[in-house]
Amino acid sequence: MQLHGVINLHKPPGQSSHQAVVWCRRNLEQGKVGHVGTLDPGATGVLLLVLGEATRLAEYFTNQDKVYRAELTLGYTSTTYDWEGEVSSNSQPFQLTPGEVETALEHFRGTIWQQVPVYSAVSVGGKRLYKMARRGLPVKAPIRQVTISSLSQLPSEPLLTQGSVVTLEVHCSKGTYIRSLANDIGSLLGCGALLSNLVRLTSGTFRLQDSYFPDEIVNRWQEGQREELLAPLDLTNLGLSWLELLPGEEVAISRGQSLKCTKERLNGLLSEGQELLLISQSKIIGVGAFYSAYQIIRTRKAFNNGIMVNV
Repeated sequence: MQLHGVINLHKPPGQSSHQAVVWCRRNLEQGKVGHVGTLDPGATGVLLLVLGEATRLAEYFTNQDKVYRAELTLGYTSTTYDWEGEVSSNSQPFQLTPGEVETALEHFRGTIWQQVPVYSAVSVGGKRLYKMARRGLPVKAPIRQVTISSLSQLPSEPLLTQGSVVTLEVHCSKGTYIRSLANDIGSLLGCGALLSNLVRLTSGTFRLQDSYFPDEIVNRWQEGQREELLAPLDLTNLGLSWLELLPGEEVAISRGQSLKCTKERLNGLLSEGQELLLISQSKIIGVGAFYSAYQIIRTRKAFNNGIMVNV
């Protein structure tokens, strides 16, 4: 039975995001599975698996902010910005206080420019950066603008030296590389730092405490609790406005047709071309975009199997 929705997986260490998708396909016998927001193999925490029709909503889940707990080990640098790469040790002794770390953190709050790690899956010119880097080819990693909404330092030892660990909680926009953040903080401190542990605490409104370990998922599946594995969806999960369809409009959406719709019916909330969810009987039936010049909603996506949502 193909499910249509989201499973909030507590990804274990050592598993790539792609491997998590393959695992779901095999163990839950699901033909259509994707994931939202890549986690490095060494990282753990919330990884959203989208199943069935929900795979076509993945782009909207991806847009949501993330919260991480990150551990930085001071006094080391790495080609991958974590323990997986070629690690170098700082040969100069140093002593730092949490206050000095806090001063450095201030430079990374708000909207910043961040360089994508050379060892990442980002494509440049149709080629993955990490593949070029492994072959020793010259790599020019792109620079992105990201937003760090909050960056807080958890209590640590009063004097930080070689090998000391600083734990941070990071609330950031999509596309933020915590490995790059760790490397940049270490560079500003002058001692170097690499990311030694990473846990994703939230992805949008999905929380770590509501996630399932792989064994839990398999056990519930075998016990017939299949629908229960799907995380409850509400309209805040996707960050889009929504419109309750009138009788008969669901058929038009299923055929990919446009709907006549005034701005007043939408309460004037949408700008030109802005997307919105189309809801009928507590199910997402499609995604459309409003065009005021024509007073219509054009259907961009229609779902054969509606996705249950809390309205």
